[in-house]
Amino acid sequence: MSVSGAKDYVATVEGETGAPVLLLAGGASSSHGFFPGLAEALPGNRVISLDRPGTGRAVRLGKASFATGSAAAADAIRRLGAGPAVVVGQSLGGAQAVHFAVEHPDLVAGLVLVDPTPLDAPGQLRLAKRLLGTMALPGRLPVVGAKLDRLLFKAMGGKVAPEAKDAFEVMTTSATLHATVRALEETLEETAALVGRVTPLGVPAVILTADRKADHDVRLSHERLATALRARVVAPAGAIHADHLRDPAGVNALVLQVVVEASARQG
Repeated sequence: MSVSGAKDYVATVEGETGAPVLLLAGGASSSHGFFPGLAEALPGNRVISLDRPGTGRAVRLGKASFATGSAAAADAIRRLGAGPAVVVGQSLGGAQAVHFAVEHPDLVAGLVLVDPTPLDAPGQLRLAKRLLGTMALPGRLPVVGAKLDRLLFKAMGGKVAPEAKDAFEVMTTSATLHATVRALEETLEETAALVGRVTPLGVPAVILTADRKADHDVRLSHERLATALRARVVAPAGAIHADHLRDPAGVNALVLQVVVEASARQG
């Protein structure tokens, strides 16, 4: 089932009944198929894979800002008429999830943030922009550019579980590195402005942070975000930035926990 509105996003819904779970992919990738096995792990829910403007299947439909992404998410959920959603976001999709929760708290029943883009670590964001920008340059070459882009993108993936190979293909082929850089650039100012607006939502919230040193800037940023949201932080041993690809069963179990808790709170 597809849901569309405002002509600037693409959403696919799996499941006919049940509370919604909204999926937001990292970078500029498509959310459809991005989280391996997650829809199958939630048979009692309606799972919405949202490609916000400027990303995935909607890469040419608008600007990939947090504002447009939150408007698209709100429209998709309201069109279902299914009430608030548990929102799952990875990397830049995690930061988008936080923006959506700030803008539309009435539409959020829970949050699962998989190594979200840090909101209050500008040095890390500038570094990511420079690195991705440099890696995206070969993709503009004629003839061989697209192939080089995919090879470089795949080299960034890290450890991928066998059952996550299809999701890895989605992540690396549904968006170019250039589109990913553009999505990051278009949200930088919004990221800085978002920091002071984060408050507790009164819903179950979990931040999965990659296995970094305790004093790493990103780890500290995630802990500050958890404090602001009153979320809990989990840091599985060996976890990576795209931990939904390394340990899909673990991430899916975490989402299911939040879905069950959100359902219990809603009565």
